[in-house]
Amino acid sequence: MEEKNRIPLWKILTILIVVPAISFLVSLLLVQKDQFARIGLDFFTSFWTLVAFWYLIQIWITIKVLKSSNLSLKEIGYTFNYQKTLWLVAGYLIFAFSL
Repeated sequence: MEEKNRIPLWKILTILIVVPAISFLVSLLLVQKDQFARIGLDFFTSFWTLVAFWYLIQIWITIKVLKSSNLSLKEIGYTFNYQKTLWLVAGYLIFAFSL
């Protein structure tokens, strides 16, 4: 029988606890809009740039954890099918803009 690769518990907890905790801290910036103006930054652009970068960092962390356990995104249910990815992004954007 083939032995399955396992992700260490501390890595799983990092993704499930630490990453959302940092996302929560980033969301607290919404309360501190005036701090951006004080240092001469546009809040909207700065906040959403930070959110986009944090999202990319989350993806990078997830891929690194998977690769360190000799796994890929396919093992967690994501395949690089162009059409499915396009539908996923389009659905996300439609949902996001409808809010």
